[in-house]
Amino acid sequence: AASAYETPPRKGRKGGGDALRERPGMSAPRAKRARRQHEEAGENEAAELAASVAVAGPRLQVGAQAPQFSAVDQDGEEWDLARLMGRRTVLFFFPRANTPGCTAEARRFAELWQRLDQQGVRVLGVSRDLPATLARFRAKHALPFTLLSDPNGAVRGAYGAVKQGGAPLRSTVVLA
Repeated sequence: AASAYETPPRKGRKGGGDALRERPGMSAPRAKRARRQHEEAGENEAAELAASVAVAGPRLQVGAQAPQFSAVDQDGEEWDLARLMGRRTVLFFFPRANTPGCTAEARRFAELWQRLDQQGVRVLGVSRDLPATLARFRAKHALPFTLLSDPNGAVRGAYGAVKQGGAPLRSTVVLA
């Protein structure tokens, strides 16, 4: 069974995220209010972006059977759906290694990895990059999880992580 939700790209500065600017001398209540408004705006923006993204291909529904796939990881090792059976797995789809937004997303999963691993959850990143590029990306950012190469977009397409027109969609799927 799979459940899916989109992680929309963030608008704002390079590096994938809006920065809250607290000015020197700002009172504590005002700073707190500014942080709350910033968080609420981000949640609303994320919901609007997710609703506005046009997706090509079938979207996975909660409880749906996970599509079969086959892909090679950063070390050239073959992975498929059967290999993932028996352990909850997070597949996060990202467009391209070494771009600011994708790097930020991968690093966030790296921050969460130990806690997820302790709970028996495997994390796999999926990108259109070639295995050698993914190996360099993984080493450069000390990513503790496997990265799968999907250069032709077959895995991405099977899991509905493609916008209309074929552009990659940043998306996360949990396989239970």
